[in-house]
Amino acid sequence: MPTAVVIGIEVLRRAGWTTQIPYVPTVVVKATEPIHQVKHFEVVPLSATWFDQMKDGIVGNEDVALPHLAPAWALADMIKREGWCDCGLGPDDIYWNAVTNRDRKDWAAACVALGLGKRPIDPDRAGS
Repeated sequence: MPTAVVIGIEVLRRAGWTTQIPYVPTVVVKATEPIHQVKHFEVVPLSATWFDQMKDGIVGNEDVALPHLAPAWALADMIKREGWCDCGLGPDDIYWNAVTNRDRKDWAAACVALGLGKRPIDPDRAGS
């Protein structure tokens, strides 16, 4: 599946943002391509529009591992599609000290791309 991209909690776990471990990592593919369910991954079809919105947040393709979303993009996507807590994580599950200035820039870009408006990456610090 050539458009496969790892998203969700697995991305945040790999980046050191959380210790939560998904039952199986989530991989998205374009809904227009043939989809094959595989062991050890949840394969989710998403629209070409989603891939267009997320193109700046997709990282890697070293022929070693699947491309994945940058952590801030993964978090923004989870919040946009499912919301805090319903996505499997709450703000208190994130190690905010692991978030870099680059991640904050990625967050701002992801929020624009996803139509989330201007918001802080850490909702508990919204008033700080």
